Amino acid sequence: MMLRIGMLAAVGLVLAQPAWAAGMFDEPYGRIESGDRSVNRRQEPVAINRIDGVTTRNTRRPDPVAPGKRAVEISFASASVPTNSQLQTIEIDVEPCKRYRVVAHVPNRAASGNWEPVVQSVEDIGECKKKFMSGAPKK
Repeated sequence: MMLRIGMLAAVGLVLAQPAWAAGMFDEPYGRIESGDRSVNRRQEPVAINRIDGVTTRNTRRPDPVAPGKRAVEISFASASVPTNSQLQTIEIDVEPCKRYRVVAHVPNRAASGNWEPVVQSVEDIGECKKKFMSGAPKK
């Protein structure tokens, strides 16, 4: 009897998890992610600590967010670039089905360690656009 109850509870947890995960993708969404290093543009990857005050589970590729203005708290620390490694916040007006890649712009690698968060690139999220923004049906 106890084994049966335990198995039912385990099945319930497995079945409940996909419903929760799917909820993030039931409406148009945006992504805010860490960008890539660019020596020429003096840009370095960052850690995304919080979005709208909520701590992220993955600092490089956080969960999707709803469209709208988002306060994104960034930290930057690097072994190759001396920094003051304080936290900084950047506001991003997230559009539906767009991915924003954020980096630390380090104007002078040898100087005081000042940096600022910048949006490195904005790109479409293909699967989101296809699902939510496909336009009018073809005749």
